[in-house]
Amino acid sequence: MLDTAFGEIRRNLEYKCGRAIEVNPAYTSQICSECGHTDKENRKNQARFQCVSCGFVSNADTNAAINIRRLGMAQLHGEGSGISTVPANREIDARLSYG
Repeated sequence: MLDTAFGEIRRNLEYKCGRAIEVNPAYTSQICSECGHTDKENRKNQARFQCVSCGFVSNADTNAAINIRRLGMAQLHGEGSGISTVPANREIDARLSYG
């Protein structure tokens, strides 16, 4: 994978999946995937996320991935491109959660 250009990866994904959605990952590691609170203090260190508002604790990369997924799903369903302060589309979140 490291030998392949990003454009080539994207082209292959679009070929196989039919569509690729680009999501701006900015600040997704600072947004709580549970309550939507954004604060740079939520990111305790490289690996740990702990929301200063609701206390939710997670791996920082996992928390960011949930936010990126939520943004992508919102774009797919035409709900805009921003993250609301309250996590949107709990039905999708419930189907995709790890339980």
